[in-house]
Amino acid sequence: MRRKPEPPLMSNGIARKRYFTTDEANAYLPFMEETLGQMRAFRRRMEALTEEMGPVFENIASNTGGRIAAEFAATLFRFQRLATRIEDEGILLRDVESGLADFPALRSEREVYLCWTTGEPEVCHWHEVDAGFSGRKRLGELDENDLRNDDGDEV
Repeated sequence: MRRKPEPPLMSNGIARKRYFTTDEANAYLPFMEETLGQMRAFRRRMEALTEEMGPVFENIASNTGGRIAAEFAATLFRFQRLATRIEDEGILLRDVESGLADFPALRSEREVYLCWTTGEPEVCHWHEVDAGFSGRKRLGELDENDLRNDDGDEV
């Protein structure tokens, strides 16, 4: 299994915009599958708790919500923490349920997105930044020699 690379840091310790090669994006797929699975489970739990919270909302002025509200808040916190982990890696999560994610990449000095969705064995699509999912093209239509990593090295 490939080790996922560390996000690049500027000299002041702040993460800079990250650009991925296809290999680097593929190295993140096990992390994405696991994290998205957890996020989906948290989402299902929050949906179930929302149904249980109906009576709590009716009497909100007289109580603090008790166990159900506390569990909802804790689950929401865990969900948000996972979303932040993905974002901190430089990955753009578009949809939790389908697992749609974009990995910023550079093609001839312009930004494009390497596009992946749950169930795809590897990153095999890309699209222009303003094109979205409907503008996806197979990676073969993108000259792999044009993709560069954060150091400007050809892949």
